[in-house]
Amino acid sequence: MALPKRARVVGLSLVTAAVVGAGAVAAFTAGAAGSSSGTVTARFAKTSDWGNGFQAEYTITNSTGQSVHGWTLSFDLPAGERISSLWDGTMTTAGQRITVTNPAWGGDIATGTDASFGFVVDAGGGSGEPQNCQINGASCSSGAPGGSTATAPSTVPSTVPSTAPSTAPSTGPGSAPSSAQPSTASATTAPTPSLTPTNPSTGPSSNPSSAPPQAAGDSYKFAPYVDTSQRQDLGALASTAGVKYVTAAFVLSGSGCTPSWNGANGSDPAFIANLKTGLADLRSKGGDAIASFGGANGTELAQACTDVTSLKAAYKEVIDEYAFTHIDFDIEGTAGTDQETITRRWQALSQLQSDYAAAGKPLDVSLTLPVLPSGLTPEGIGVVAAAAADGVRLSVVNVLAMDYGDWAAPSPAGKLGQFADQAAQSLHDQLKGVFPAASDTQLWSMVGITPMIGMNDTASEVFQISDARAVQQFAAQHHIGRLAMWSLTRDKACAQSSTWADPTCSSIQQGPYDFSHTFEAFAG
Repeated sequence: MALPKRARVVGLSLVTAAVVGAGAVAAFTAGAAGSSSGTVTARFAKTSDWGNGFQAEYTITNSTGQSVHGWTLSFDLPAGERISSLWDGTMTTAGQRITVTNPAWGGDIATGTDASFGFVVDAGGGSGEPQNCQINGASCSSGAPGGSTATAPSTVPSTVPSTAPSTAPSTGPGSAPSSAQPSTASATTAPTPSLTPTNPSTGPSSNPSSAPPQAAGDSYKFAPYVDTSQRQDLGALASTAGVKYVTAAFVLSGSGCTPSWNGANGSDPAFIANLKTGLADLRSKGGDAIASFGGANGTELAQACTDVTSLKAAYKEVIDEYAFTHIDFDIEGTAGTDQETITRRWQALSQLQSDYAAAGKPLDVSLTLPVLPSGLTPEGIGVVAAAAADGVRLSVVNVLAMDYGDWAAPSPAGKLGQFADQAAQSLHDQLKGVFPAASDTQLWSMVGITPMIGMNDTASEVFQISDARAVQQFAAQHHIGRLAMWSLTRDKACAQSSTWADPTCSSIQQGPYDFSHTFEAFAG
């Protein structure tokens, strides 16, 4: 996985996604207005349409020759339509009139540049586009003159919390690191984010749920990842580190719709026996493991199984064989952009949760996604919304607070704890758009944070013990749902000096399990 390229693509493409998305595009251009040499224009684009709803974006372009300080864009939704989630702006509604103002972090638009926001519309029986668009008080068909500033709407009957920005402010560096230690096989690879945006072909199968999220249990609060491809005894490793719960990574497709640990060990009797022995040891000491499906490498089962029935059976096979009660889905790369795959996964899991609940064996499902300090990408939000739409009760949405790239996280030395905390805050704000009925406490209980300890794949990013303390304190202050790290097998110094992200050690100076001991203080 080319992490530097990933960081560059995220930083530059999200602001222009609205003009390259699939589906219908309605452009609102403007002639000269006022005394300026140009205008502020707004461009609408549907990025996906699934019949009874759609995802869309507005891109606001400043061609005035001077900076625009603040923006307000308003439009009318056709009768029967509503916005179920919105990001990169603050929305107010008055009947079918929607007003979106710039987020606090992104009010200024330099001349010749763009700003954008996105949203999901529940369209009921149709998929009509917004009408009567205005930007900074002028018609989107003629544009707002240069030097204009946004004004607040005259009435604000209701306010929908906005999400955090999906990209960093435009003042960040324009290029990513020139090199990074490449990811290799699953035995050496962290669950590294892959954030290149790709517009989904379709949208959620139904409306995102407004019901509060399922609360995570009192256990599993700190559950560091274990790279099972290294074949360590889970019980012995956890006991040595002083932890009770771990996240066992990763279950993938071994051959077609057949589940296999790391995509290669499904038929290895020695591997399976060692894993089961370790699980039994872990459970005998009062602990347990979360099974993690997916990751950055290999093929997730939802991509290999061609229908809901076979996918459900594949997931059930793993759950039953190892007696898991908690499962996690690390969705990265194309697994997070292929809507057919996303829908198949959530429909299978919704059915499994119902089946296990009926049998008196509740199944806890969590989700892990790539993130930037500014939050999830629109595609990431779409994955969460699709889970809610298909009736999956997510306990935790866990963010991979790692490998951001210099554009998104400039000068990262000593700041990775701060960036992880920012990512968690951004996620919390974004979840409000998917679960509007949830309380602030419920939303925080749904937040998970997973940093990559020590040296990250992006060489300039080194997560130190001081960063771990900052994240642990933030997690305790906000009572988040889960804290993890990649990985328990890396929580020690390397025997020899390492200048890259070694899969077996942290590549920094530390004592054995210093990160585990720091995070163990978190109890929810």
